[in-house]
Amino acid sequence: MGNSIIGHIGKEEVEYFTNFLLEDSVAAIRSGNPQVALGVSEDEVACGAIAGVLKEHVFIIKSLYISPDYRGKGYGSDLLDFLRYFLRNHTKVQGIMISYTITEEEHLSLQPFLEKAFFQQEEDWGRTIYGIKLKDVKESPLYDVSSVCPSHIIPFTEISTNLLENAAQNAQLAEVPLPESSLTSDKICKELSCAVMEKDKVKGFAVVDYSFAGHLTLSSIWTEECGIQQLPVLLKIIMNKAYEVYSEDTCVYFQAVNSSSVKLVKSLVPMAIPVSKSFCLWL
Repeated sequence: MGNSIIGHIGKEEVEYFTNFLLEDSVAAIRSGNPQVALGVSEDEVACGAIAGVLKEHVFIIKSLYISPDYRGKGYGSDLLDFLRYFLRNHTKVQGIMISYTITEEEHLSLQPFLEKAFFQQEEDWGRTIYGIKLKDVKESPLYDVSSVCPSHIIPFTEISTNLLENAAQNAQLAEVPLPESSLTSDKICKELSCAVMEKDKVKGFAVVDYSFAGHLTLSSIWTEECGIQQLPVLLKIIMNKAYEVYSEDTCVYFQAVNSSSVKLVKSLVPMAIPVSKSFCLWL
């Protein structure tokens, strides 16, 4: 084994570790936004990095990656050990959290790695992604709701930019998690995304994008102003639209953002399978 060094990644070092960090972590470091990032190098060659943010009393790992050429040398464990030491001595953090989606075969090795580092899996932390085929959605309790299509539920394609922007602002005020892209972005599937309209105002919406590995993803829901009772029919309309455009074997994913949305997914589409995992290590 060569000479390895672990150190903090700042503006001067970030270019050296760009290949091992997510884009938003790199952007945060470059702009000086709060971010804890550590990198490991061997004989002056970058091998991997870990980065994340402090949220209340928990450190959220956003990025953890070791180059395939340097795996098996314990560098991932070394980064976690250094991170634990730093957090215990320089912050009031009580735990470390990591969530990831199983999109590639190498992600399967993360769970044994984390368990070896004494992380424990959190079953319903509230950031779980569930996947299900459209043909199975048809057999779910979601389709037990009324098949009547209210005329005031319409797709984003028929709603002005100003109305969508105002709706996003209202949802933010209600502390509803929104997609990283704006509701008017081309990254949103406007044909499937729908809103509940009342007197030329958006009273609720459900957003479909491609945020989970390029697949159809129900990423955000806001129904505070129109009532939760509108949600099942809103979702049913979206699934019907998807069924018209895509094959029945197409997978659609539901992004749960809190414990309430986890319960919602489990009640409306109980056959959906979790494709993401969350682990926590309490310090």
